[in-house]
Amino acid sequence: MGTLYRFAVLGCGNGGMALAGQIAAKGYSVNIFEGLEFTKEITRLSEEKEIIVQGDIQSRGRINCLTNDMKVAVAGADVILVVLPAFAHEPVFRKLLPHLKDGQRVVIIPGNYGSLLLKKMLLDSGISRKITISETASLPFACRITNYKTVMVHKQKKKLKLATMPADENGAIVD
Repeated sequence: MGTLYRFAVLGCGNGGMALAGQIAAKGYSVNIFEGLEFTKEITRLSEEKEIIVQGDIQSRGRINCLTNDMKVAVAGADVILVVLPAFAHEPVFRKLLPHLKDGQRVVIIPGNYGSLLLKKMLLDSGISRKITISETASLPFACRITNYKTVMVHKQKKKLKLATMPADENGAIVD
């Protein structure tokens, strides 16, 4: 395995859990941010820290932490995956902006023009950090949470459209 990137996954829904579990299973450090009040299930996952991915993808990964503190979630993260519906982008970006650091990569999954919104929010707030912003057309798979720590991936997609700003960073994001 090349560089051991550290990941933050913003969102603990179906897609966020599946991605966090898959990435953690590959040995990467993964922090999850959940902005909503913790349910019993989320609290249990935050204590046990294990995510099981079943179905088209089989993996079992141990996350570093699950928190509702954005600063803790993104501290030290090289790659920040925003795995939320479009209506949640703006409020989550507002929480994220003060904690972004030079060199971080933000990937919005699915994007729904979230990359343009984040870029505008960065410019409007006067933040001039060098951040690579990408977005995908959809989640990389069809999935559903089946219990507090298990996600069923029904089908992994063979292709996924990705756009990146600046465009010359697209290859690095794909890797």
